[in-house]
Amino acid sequence: MALRSILIDVVLLDSSGVKGFDGPVVNDLNDVEFKRAVMERSKTKIVLADGSKLHISGTMSYCDWGDVNALITSADADRKKLEKIRKATKVIFA
Repeated sequence: MALRSILIDVVLLDSSGVKGFDGPVVNDLNDVEFKRAVMERSKTKIVLADGSKLHISGTMSYCDWGDVNALITSADADRKKLEKIRKATKVIFA
């Protein structure tokens, strides 16, 4: 079934890292294309990235932080490194 025929209420997306980009990143072109397509079909978009991802860069960003409804990260995430992200989207500590 083609992805364009599916409507998604909530999507949870992972990230290889966030350092040096204005959004979550991955290292695989197929992953970028899939995540972008899923985001287009989703009402609510949530990125999951533990605190260690704040120190890791990647190859390609699949969206801007303003395109997601929230970032869920670990309680030990560096608050200072999250300042820029918090200006664009909600940050939830788990």
